[in-house]
Amino acid sequence: MAVPVADPVRLGPLAIEMLEGIYQHRLLSSAQLHELYTPGRSHEWAHRQIRRLEAAGLAEAVRQPGGRKLLHLTPAGLAMVESAPRAESRGKLVTPEHAAGPLQRHTLAVNDVGIAFLRAARKRGDEFGPLSWRHEIAHPIGSPYGGKRNEQVIADAVLVYPQDREDGGVTFYYRFVELDRNTMPVHALAAKLARYERLHTYRPRPKNAGSPVGLFWETRYPVFPDVLLVLDNGTDRQLDRRRFMALDMAARRTQYRSVEVFACLLSDLQAKGPYAPIFTTAGDPGRSVDWHGRGIPDENEEDGDAA
Repeated sequence: MAVPVADPVRLGPLAIEMLEGIYQHRLLSSAQLHELYTPGRSHEWAHRQIRRLEAAGLAEAVRQPGGRKLLHLTPAGLAMVESAPRAESRGKLVTPEHAAGPLQRHTLAVNDVGIAFLRAARKRGDEFGPLSWRHEIAHPIGSPYGGKRNEQVIADAVLVYPQDREDGGVTFYYRFVELDRNTMPVHALAAKLARYERLHTYRPRPKNAGSPVGLFWETRYPVFPDVLLVLDNGTDRQLDRRRFMALDMAARRTQYRSVEVFACLLSDLQAKGPYAPIFTTAGDPGRSVDWHGRGIPDENEEDGDAA
């Protein structure tokens, strides 16, 4: 049975943009939608657009304790978004049960990471926008022991940040986002970080014997993204200890020959932004840097992880 598609003209362009945002980011609070799409207007203006989507049967809400509204698409909303031509279909429908389930806070926190970068971009005049990060991007990394079972590393998000240059050009920075809510053992977190080293060196098996095969990541990215490890759900002291342990354990596994991991607390990222020296790395854990690896933010300095 076909799902009826609402008339986009009657919804208006802002409601359509919000619908696209919910589609890409799966679950967004009303406050997050306001910050993404109506930061210069009142909260009531954002709620008006949200009510329009709900009335059209395109989005529905679950509520957290305290009444915070969390929006996800309905089948009709998914059909409407995917009725427009697009380069890639992300068509994962979040059910009401999933929206209210254990992954709720993780999804919202990943979106908080993207919003922190969006705030910084707006202050700087950069073109990073509401759709500049994507969730759960899977990458094959082969089998570690030469077996037949292939493995993957799934980034919680991939973020692409266009940064303006003084010469009028634009530099694109790519980042893998790992959002850790303090729910897995720290050694399991370190093991996942170490898997990015395998992604960096992974070459798929050739289809034909003797055929040259390049690195897999080069089929997706112009440069290999650094990893942003963002920690949440604990006291600052607990999370600081966890990030140092995770970085140290992952470094012992790989020596970080090729992949750099920048670790910060979500609370710091939201309060100070990515251009503040809030990150630490395995290579120099005693030094605080910004997301480009600079101890003192310098907006005009470029580094080697961009395209």
